[in-house]
Formats: sequence, C-alpha cells, structure tokens
Amino acid sequence: MSVVQKDVMDSFIDKVGLQVRTNRMMHGDRERPEIEWAAIAATHMGHLMEAVLKGDRCFIEKELLHTVAPLLELYRVTMGARCSYTTQAVSNLGTSSIRNRNLFDGTPCALKGARTV
Repeated sequence: MSVVQKDVMDSFIDKVGLQVRTNRMMHGDRERPEIEWAAIAATHMGHLMEAVLKGDRCFIEKELLHTVAPLLELYRVTMGARCSYTTQAVSNLGTSSIRNRNLFDGTPCALKGARTV
C-alpha cells in the first residue's frame, strides 16, 4: 500500500471513529437493533447521493461518515457475539493505540469457523 493510500485510510478510520463517538454522545450509547442501524445508514446514503449529485465535497465527506458510522455499528451488532468484537474496539477507533491494527484478533469470522445464523 502506498504512503498516500495509507494516509487516506488512516484519516478515514480516524474520522469514522470520531463520528461513532460523536453519534454516541449526541444520541446515547444504547444498543439498537440491526434494522435501526440499517435504516439510519440508508437515510444517510440518500443524503450522500444528493451530495454527490451536487458535487459538494464537504457535504460528500459528511454524508460518507454519517453512512459508514452506522454501518460500523451494524457490523458490531451483527458480528459481535460471533467474533468477540467489542464495543470498546469501536469506541477506540481512530486512537493511535490501534492505528496499525485489525479490530479483532485478525482472523475474519468465516475463517474462525464461527457459526452464522
């Protein structure tokens, strides 16, 4: 991976982590069902399409983050019990202590023999 790509990826991960933490501060830290996270992401996907059609880069970035943060929460809820993926890992997104890491132990669920429902 080139240095530029790594910088973009690190920036994106940091900003998604900040968005997740901001969402939790603004809307509470309660658990939500999968359908709620999907609906939130879908709503913001519509906003993202609007931003892209307008060609407004700041609006695009905002809606990218507003779409991806609930998708990450959806992933956490969906995969959490199966892959020992913790709320703490999501909360730590973007912090330097986990910058060069995988969010789990490094092995995708499918490769761990995790049961899917």
